[in-house]
Amino acid sequence: MLHGPIWDKILQFALPVAAIAILGQLFNAADIAVILFFGRPLIFIFNCDPQVVEVGCV
Repeated sequence: MLHGPIWDKILQFALPVAAIAILGQLFNAADIAVILFFGRPLIFIFNCDPQVVEVGCV
């Protein structure tokens, strides 16, 4: 790790970090998609105003 060209070692470190960041963004996008898919019916069940969604509105 202390000898040889540094660019190989930088890539070995940076590529997994970048891949983890991309996977994290994909998981966040999936969470938002699930909330939008299942959250809309809850607005109508609890008779909330869809423009202003508050927690626990009845």
